[in-house]
Amino acid sequence: MSREGSLLDRLRARLSDRRARPLGMLLVLVVGIVFAALFSPFITDDALITLRYARHLSAGEGIVFNPGEPPVEGYSNFLQLLLASLALRLDLAPLPILRGLNLSAAILLLPALYTVVQRELKRPALATAAALLLAVHAPLWYWAASGLETALYTLTLFAGVALVSAARPGLQLASALPLLLAALLRPEGAAAIAVIGLVLLIESVRAAGSAAAGLRALVRARGGWLAAVALPYAAYTAWRIATFGDLLPNTVHYKAGATSPGALVWALVDGAGPLVVAAALAPLHRLGLFARIAAALALLHLVMLWDVTPSVAYLHRFFIPVIPLLVALAAFAADAALGPPSRASRRRGVVLLALALAWSLLNPHSGVAEALGKVEHHRQRYVARLRVAAALGEALTREARVAVGDVGVIGYVLPNPIADAFGLNDRAFTRRFARHRKRWVDAILRERPDAVVLVSRSVHEQRGPYRTDDHFAEHPIFRQDYLFDQAIAGAHGYHYRIYLHRRAQHRRATPIELPTIRGGDLGRDTERLRLALDPGRD
Repeated sequence: MSREGSLLDRLRARLSDRRARPLGMLLVLVVGIVFAALFSPFITDDALITLRYARHLSAGEGIVFNPGEPPVEGYSNFLQLLLASLALRLDLAPLPILRGLNLSAAILLLPALYTVVQRELKRPALATAAALLLAVHAPLWYWAASGLETALYTLTLFAGVALVSAARPGLQLASALPLLLAALLRPEGAAAIAVIGLVLLIESVRAAGSAAAGLRALVRARGGWLAAVALPYAAYTAWRIATFGDLLPNTVHYKAGATSPGALVWALVDGAGPLVVAAALAPLHRLGLFARIAAALALLHLVMLWDVTPSVAYLHRFFIPVIPLLVALAAFAADAALGPPSRASRRRGVVLLALALAWSLLNPHSGVAEALGKVEHHRQRYVARLRVAAALGEALTREARVAVGDVGVIGYVLPNPIADAFGLNDRAFTRRFARHRKRWVDAILRERPDAVVLVSRSVHEQRGPYRTDDHFAEHPIFRQDYLFDQAIAGAHGYHYRIYLHRRAQHRRATPIELPTIRGGDLGRDTERLRLALDPGRD
């Protein structure tokens, strides 16, 4: 072949590649938007716990679970709390705003991942494949739609890692903003920043040849970054300790101490085993700073989540923030395994991508069918909780104290004081009662709440799926003083039974008219019911 022919072929290939890049990313974005729409009906009860705090903050009552009680950090997403409180102050519904932000963040993760993989490998096909793999990861969209901060935290963490590992000093300094936002979105964000700093220090020491020289070089090169992250977060931490009296949120104390340590990690392996293995095969010694930080953060999450209770973190909930990092590491491993671009390597790459897509879409632990099944199950539970709140609002005045375990939807909609039967939002449970559920239930019942709401496997009799519900049902005070009022059917094996104190002092003398709960638009149903029960509207 002549030299002119060879140059022409290369020019055609380059032009074809440039046309393929936007088309490939367009396909990935379309897939992401389709997945976002598929999972948009899902809202988790946990998301509305934060909204109860935001409701009180916006009303000037402080960051409290019940007005008049000491502050408690029963949430773990301070930045979302502020956003929700601002929305309520502006008479806006916070749930659509938070869900829109997180779904948008999940979509933005796709071009962000493409950009980083392309920056590190200079292989557009692999970058597109990585973005496509993330786009079909059902748990990402499940939690992005939930109302929680998961996707927003994932984006800020990923953006921070991408910028701090960039070659340009200006971008490195700019990484302070997304990393600081990540630390305000999740407690793990502070640990992630510490690990990033440790990796930077190790890299600096290796380059300088000694610890002292490496530390001096790091301060010279990254001093502005260190100050921009550390000083604001130190001020935030000082405020938290002064307000709540603890270094860690109550949520951390509540969720740590799993009865089966490591169960959450093994659940990740069950649901994303090939991804974890591929990421572990990335040749870190041949890769840049991004890959080493990504690997360190993945390891950090494995260690942090080893002792977390699995029931609060199904479908990779707390591992979602490192999934894009694992996908990037897997792309780096694929690059090493496939070798230089060629017709043969492209064929092998297509086979690998097809297998990876099939596993992500079809695996029984975290595939699309499994995740969509959970969407419908939890939609039914959400509707049931709205109906429980409506039933309580119809029967009791706003002064009535209600004991209930699922405090998200019910707690946000009802203006009543709530006794958290599970103890997440009360420091007494995690400290004074040391998470001893029987003693905690006894303490709640001795306060004689006007109503107790229990979860049951049956509509017709009390058969609790949780030990806490059984502790209530078996307690002498409950048996003597509480009468069954009504049952609210929910998802299969997950119903609610309402019990009222026989001498409840805060019953309504006349019924009130409440909006019908249709269950089609959960966010709209939630706000309509909340406004109907608002203290200023009686």
